Amino acid sequence: MIATVPSFIDTLAVHGLSKTTQYRLLGFAGVPEYIQREFNEPKNGGGGGVLYLKSGSVPGREVVPMEIKYQGFQIPLPGQSKYESPITFKFRTPEDFLWRNALEQWNFETYNEMTANGSTTMPCANSILDIGLMGSGKGIVRIYRLYNVWPTKVGEISYDLSGDVAEVEFDVSIAYTRYAPFPVTDPGDGTVLNDEQRAVFEQYRSVIAANKATCVS
Repeated sequence: MIATVPSFIDTLAVHGLSKTTQYRLLGFAGVPEYIQREFNEPKNGGGGGVLYLKSGSVPGREVVPMEIKYQGFQIPLPGQSKYESPITFKFRTPEDFLWRNALEQWNFETYNEMTANGSTTMPCANSILDIGLMGSGKGIVRIYRLYNVWPTKVGEISYDLSGDVAEVEFDVSIAYTRYAPFPVTDPGDGTVLNDEQRAVFEQYRSVIAANKATCVS
């Protein structure tokens, strides 16, 4: 098939085009209670951290080639998988600092140099973070589930008393050991999903339709 402008327009009419704003943090599970609480929207008793998200990304994955030498040739074979961890999110800073304070507390509980005894364990070792990609008028079209998440960095906040008034923001880097994509080619019935994936997808689709926040338990 030869690509033409009309064929491109026809393709867009069917498949659309992903936009930079079609991105959501859906929820945490297995994390400290205060993270879930301050992440939720205020109407659900939370600090609204989910609403302060400014930018983020989806995780990446690489299969690292293993070079095998044989009779003068170097043959690349699939080796181990490598994940682009950590992943960084940018948040606006709430004036009451509740969401940032929660992230900062989680970071200190992960490692505190004042109380460290050489242990490499972390709180909430089975923690999960779900990221959702949205489609125009279709709700969630793909979910990325990150496993064993913890904050490697809660970034600084810069202030400028001499400049124009502007919102302040900070970065948060979240490490993870692996992720699993939950693809949805037909959001109408989720026919490509297995039972576990369908349960996650249906939960978040109903939550967004009802315009309320939740966390996977």
